[in-house]
Amino acid sequence: MSSFDLEKVKKDRLISTYTINLENLPIGDDYVLYICQNIDSKLINQVNLIGTNISDKVFECLAQLPKLEFLKINQTNITGQGFCHFAGHKKLEVIWAENTQLDDTILPLIAQIPNMTAFLIEGTKITWQGLLTLAKHPHIRPVARGGQFSDEQLAKFRHSQREFAKKNKTPVNADDLAKVTAQLLAFFEAIHRWEALAEPDFNDEMMQKSTEIYRQFFTESWHNTQRMHLQSGGSYQDHKIVDSEYVSKNRIYLYTEDDLNSQRRFLFIRQADNSWLLDKMQIKFGYKWESYTP
Repeated sequence: MSSFDLEKVKKDRLISTYTINLENLPIGDDYVLYICQNIDSKLINQVNLIGTNISDKVFECLAQLPKLEFLKINQTNITGQGFCHFAGHKKLEVIWAENTQLDDTILPLIAQIPNMTAFLIEGTKITWQGLLTLAKHPHIRPVARGGQFSDEQLAKFRHSQREFAKKNKTPVNADDLAKVTAQLLAFFEAIHRWEALAEPDFNDEMMQKSTEIYRQFFTESWHNTQRMHLQSGGSYQDHKIVDSEYVSKNRIYLYTEDDLNSQRRFLFIRQADNSWLLDKMQIKFGYKWESYTP
């Protein structure tokens, strides 16, 4: 420890109230343990140990950080066996583990971290068959920035993940699916036409026209809504319908993805005349679905 000056590290802002950033420093497990024991770690939410000489031993002390959300361990000799200490950790969401020794054997440990949302795994020994076992985790998003897994494989992973997450496994019948699909695509087209008109002149008349769209495609609770946002080229121009789910006999979710693989789901409610109206749009942020104005 004699060569490690904790006060200098703090002065250099490598350690703050919220972060520990020791990237590419020639330090090992003992230094990380020393830091954890000698700082107020209650608010630390990000730890960066990229390119250091750590081993899995550090995870035992890092798992004691109650607010830890982001953990970066790229380019280390980590095997991942130490992830057992994070089982049930409620805050950890993102792990960067590129170019490490991780393999399929540690994936059950990752699956025990309940709110994981992003797992960067390029340059590891994780295989495609191993990765598919993680699809039972409802939130995790594997990221392979160098092409270790293809876009098609990652799309299949997301599909498997949605299938596991469905409470109702009954496939949506063809007639219902055709109706809600046509309704959603017609809504997208109506919004795109409105955006093309509203972009150069966003005025009271345009807001009233947006209300007319909601009255056409949505349930009564939306009939006084005014759309206050738009996107050049069309908000849903790159959206693809990728999945469907019965919430109940008279409620269906349609899932879409855009070019960035962001996921949305649109709730449809069956009406007395057997038609379908939109009632809600949600966007998947991290481990939560959050409602937004479509």
